[in-house]
Amino acid sequence: MCAGEPLTCPAEKAYPVLSAQLTALGDQHSFLQEPQEYQEFLLSGTEGSKRQQFGLKLAVLDGEERVVTEVVPSSMAERAGLQPGDVLETLGGQPYTYAGLQAARESGRVIQLGLRRRGVPLRALLAARESSTLDLPRLRWAEKKLETAAERTAILRIPTFLTGGPVAQRVHDLVGQAKAQGATAMIVDLRGNSGGYLMECDLAASAFVPVVTRLAWAGEGQQRTVVAGGVRLDDHLVTGSVQRPQLWEGPLAVLVDSGSASCSEFFAYEVQQSGRGLVVGEPTAGVGNTATRVFPIGTGPAEAGLQLTVLHYAKPGGALYPTQVQPSVLAGGGEAYVQALIEGRDLGIEAALAALAVPSARP
Repeated sequence: MCAGEPLTCPAEKAYPVLSAQLTALGDQHSFLQEPQEYQEFLLSGTEGSKRQQFGLKLAVLDGEERVVTEVVPSSMAERAGLQPGDVLETLGGQPYTYAGLQAARESGRVIQLGLRRRGVPLRALLAARESSTLDLPRLRWAEKKLETAAERTAILRIPTFLTGGPVAQRVHDLVGQAKAQGATAMIVDLRGNSGGYLMECDLAASAFVPVVTRLAWAGEGQQRTVVAGGVRLDDHLVTGSVQRPQLWEGPLAVLVDSGSASCSEFFAYEVQQSGRGLVVGEPTAGVGNTATRVFPIGTGPAEAGLQLTVLHYAKPGGALYPTQVQPSVLAGGGEAYVQALIEGRDLGIEAALAALAVPSARP
């Protein structure tokens, strides 16, 4: 289609061709990021960058993304009083649609939401604001009624490794905080974490796995990476580190789902194969054995991103990293998870707590 104009082919003609060629590769990690998606990618990876957002995450019910699964701390959604399990029913007095919610986010206007919480109808005023994209790790404690009497289980939520901030440093700091506050077991929640920067992931994993060693195979050769004690070395050179490194040595479960991808899968696999903990949840996304780079293409408003696989990973013995991580303990998501969340229950957390409560299942 662009054979006669390889350097001047307009974006509307070139991008569909590129997208089709990348799809033909059969590589889930290689694809075209359209201009809007590419700008979102740039913003999400830039520390301190800002964009219009509500600060909530949603799951599908009755064909629309309407069930609140997570509220980002200090966000407008938290200020509006929204909670996980809330079901959005109306928007501005009209039947709720996700498209309507997105339009309100982009315009920044205040909207009135009609919602249902544990069967009780409520209303909330919500407005998007231009705010930081940082969505950093956070710590909470399991409800006592869900634990065994002898346990004090910390839940460390890591929503992304892409955030342009100190993800790994915060993970180590929160592990230290959990230890200081008497945690006897820990759940690392990687559900919906689509990956991000491998450096952040590696250094975060070193708070749970004493030593991570892997080989990276690329066209130009092989690189050996060792991560231990909050320090990463590539071919014996220090390439990253955290301050005040921690190591969690108690019972551990890593919670994953079909949205856990890329370096989240690396993290879960390292915990699993080292015997340091259990992986609980659903099989992961299935893109966990490669690394990618995003190359900018086009100019101006039409600038897009070309994401390509550049590396494959293996263990020193030659075994390739698995494409997909299979949980040690299966705990399904889908409709059952959403319905339980509406009722105030988190089936994934419950499954992880149950697994940790069985002594024979612990590392």
